[in-house]
Amino acid sequence: MIDLHGLTPFASGGNRHCYIHPEDAGKCVKVARQEVIDKRFKGSSWIKRQQGRDRLDDNLQELKGYRQLRKVAASPQLYDHIPQLWGRELTSEGMANVSELITTATGEVAPNLSQWLVQQGMDEATTVAIREFQSWLRAHQVLTRNLLPHNLAVKSGPQGIRLYIIDGLGAPDFLALLYPLRSWRQQYIERKIRNMNLRIQWELDGRPGQWRTAQKAIIARSKHSK
Repeated sequence: MIDLHGLTPFASGGNRHCYIHPEDAGKCVKVARQEVIDKRFKGSSWIKRQQGRDRLDDNLQELKGYRQLRKVAASPQLYDHIPQLWGRELTSEGMANVSELITTATGEVAPNLSQWLVQQGMDEATTVAIREFQSWLRAHQVLTRNLLPHNLAVKSGPQGIRLYIIDGLGAPDFLALLYPLRSWRQQYIERKIRNMNLRIQWELDGRPGQWRTAQKAIIARSKHSK
């Protein structure tokens, strides 16, 4: 068992706490927040409750995402933009996923893309890294949830910048069933990439207003400029 007593998460999202592995600084321990899962489950409609709690557990959904990817991508480039995943382990805080910790060249926890954009802006190196990441999505037909900047880690070093998906890999079960359909798969991936670009532009603009409203405005502005 991994003992997390007395440790502070280096990051906490709405559904998980992330710790540096106490016995291996190169690994990340992601613990699902059961109180959040319980609250979301109780607040779900009767129909959604029939689907069980597993759909609300980000760790279980992440494992499914890796399995989806491994079924269709056996290339050595599979892990170019996702951390290695070693599976589930019991911790003092409950079950956790143990994966590769994405770090900077100096060994610190890598910033997410939202933080990076605040620090660096959209410079040439960042633009190249985003394009490379999106090309990887297309080449390997990788299904994801929404590609939000705070769910992408930025690894920087002498060889440049690389983005990693640290949350949101895979598609919901009912959508994953459509994966064999090539045209659907390509449209799905292009839609996620388009929304990723819109979200990045919104964050570069200073996050004005609500995201959904801003998304429509950015789309309209883009069409007008063509």
